[in-house]
Amino acid sequence: MRLWGGRFTGESDPTVAAFTRSLEIDRLLAADDIAGSIAHVHGLVRAGLVSQADADSIVAGLEALRSEIESGTFPWDPALEDVHLNVEAALTARIGPVAGRLHTGRSRNDQVALDLRLWLRRTSREVDAAARDLERALVERAERDGEAILPGMTHGQPAQPVLLAHHLLAYVEMLERDRGRFGDAQRRADCCPLGAGALAGAGFALDRETTAAELGFAGVTANSLDAVSDRDFVVDFLSSAALCMVHLSRLAEELVWWSNPAFGWVELLDAHATGSSMMPNKKNPDPCELVRGRAARVQGHLATMLSVLKGLPLAYQRDLQEDKAPLFDAADVLESSLRVMATVIRGLTIHPERMRRAALTGHVTATSVADALVELGLPFRVAHHVVGRLVAEAEGAGVRLDELPDSAFSAALAAEEHDDARRLASRARETEALAAALREAATLEAAIARPRVTGGTAPERVREAIVAARRRLDGEWQAAWDERHAAEEHIEAADPNPHLVVEVSGLAPGRALDLATGAGTNALWLAAHGWHVTAVDFSKVGLEKARHQAGEAGLAVDWVLADLREFDPPRRAYDLVTLVFLHLPIDERRPIYRRAAEAVAPGGTLLVIGHDRSNLSLGVGGPQDPSVLFTPDEIAADLPDLDVVRCEVVPRPTGSGRSALDAVVRAVRPAVGDRTSA
Repeated sequence: MRLWGGRFTGESDPTVAAFTRSLEIDRLLAADDIAGSIAHVHGLVRAGLVSQADADSIVAGLEALRSEIESGTFPWDPALEDVHLNVEAALTARIGPVAGRLHTGRSRNDQVALDLRLWLRRTSREVDAAARDLERALVERAERDGEAILPGMTHGQPAQPVLLAHHLLAYVEMLERDRGRFGDAQRRADCCPLGAGALAGAGFALDRETTAAELGFAGVTANSLDAVSDRDFVVDFLSSAALCMVHLSRLAEELVWWSNPAFGWVELLDAHATGSSMMPNKKNPDPCELVRGRAARVQGHLATMLSVLKGLPLAYQRDLQEDKAPLFDAADVLESSLRVMATVIRGLTIHPERMRRAALTGHVTATSVADALVELGLPFRVAHHVVGRLVAEAEGAGVRLDELPDSAFSAALAAEEHDDARRLASRARETEALAAALREAATLEAAIARPRVTGGTAPERVREAIVAARRRLDGEWQAAWDERHAAEEHIEAADPNPHLVVEVSGLAPGRALDLATGAGTNALWLAAHGWHVTAVDFSKVGLEKARHQAGEAGLAVDWVLADLREFDPPRRAYDLVTLVFLHLPIDERRPIYRRAAEAVAPGGTLLVIGHDRSNLSLGVGGPQDPSVLFTPDEIAADLPDLDVVRCEVVPRPTGSGRSALDAVVRAVRPAVGDRTSA
């Protein structure tokens, strides 16, 4: 039975039904559709339109359907044209006619407008997290290899030398603007359309504001006609996505050329490149090329959406069904592109000597020499002409500017019909100091050091920029974790990581150090089982909640607020050290693991548990960042003076009915005089 039937006779034509069906695309909105429906039925209760008993039945049915959707067992029916009708039909089959009350005061027009805003809010957060991680990858690379000097380009030609870190941080700036645009777009979309009905507004006294607050919106839409036909928020997202992809494409383009053997500035990991089916020599930077190509795809999605909207009268028109395919694909392309670029950046091998060799060509220090002449009293235009002559002289002689003889500098100055230039020419003939100073200005180091203005490439300015970027990103990271902990429900002390329970249960209680304790679940369990626990984390909110729960349970735990990258525990002081999933790239985790290992006392145990890389193929927990996943071997290789007694991947049940894979590493420090593995 069609849920919109009644005035129709007969069945829909199969060709028309197939043509108008959107289920294959809009089923991605299922979770949002159910969330909106639950909030709506709460509003119907407040309005006296549905009894509490009926509402409880409807909500229980919707929750059951949500579990089926999450587990992949929901029976999608292609005969029902979209996600809304599928959910309502399944609810009716589950709880009976009372399900028919759910659509009171609601149209699919305001329903889909709500679903799309909810979906976009979730997706915008995921995109922001991916963009932030790419920023972190760029900053990490700038910290590690940023002192390399390369020729900055204008017009595709060598211009001035810059530090690699300065170049990479330019993309951090682009990504920050991108994130700002997504944030702006989300703020404009932060109003709830539910209650707008088909176009004129619901015919019942629904409290739209309370429903909006329940769904996490800042307010409600002000005009029902606009509410059901507005897709500006889709255009906002697509516009932001298109520009972000342009930035990624620019970065990808540079990596394509830099990895070309003619440049040889960088090299991609073999795992991040592909070969040729015909040419055995090829190593192709395919991820970068595909990012470059997919940027055009996202730009096309923006053009599509603008074209869909341009001729639509108020209010809802079926054309708007075409908003989802470009939106969903653009979001998927953007997030995957951000994550693959972060992966590529982290895996690059930098060849600073080849960058420097390139920077020694093209006379890229010429501006530095001109600036030095200005400091000696020449007007810049005169200095520009003098250095132009020096460049011509160097090119003719096949040497660099800093290799020119004294006579070249005095001759170039003397050729200018300017008193200050001729005065300097006389000085150059009388003393070697002036030519030596200009040759020094022509070195790469001098040219790099000169632009000391804020935002310049001078090393001290670049170091300041790296520190500022790192502090900002670390602050956002901590804020995100604090927000997560603030939103968590009360966590019982008896609900630790199941692997920790298995590994620790056979040990005699003693002193324990719980690193990255988060909400304190493991620390509380250890304390409840006789351990004297020191728990360390950087989240103030998480620690405060854990401290409160410890107090309620009468458990003694020493809580320490600290950044694990800076926390240095006492050596060989703990009988048990636990470290459960650090959301950090492997290079940042490595020193933390080593300090954790050094904290293990003789005869003590180190236990590291975290998400294994295999989760990527399972798709567990949504999109995963490869850089923060690990294999057991990666951890085991970084544990000095410890005997690894367990190093494997094991399944961990999740609430969704699927299994994640955890990497579990257990190591012990032999007791004094005992090198036998446990």
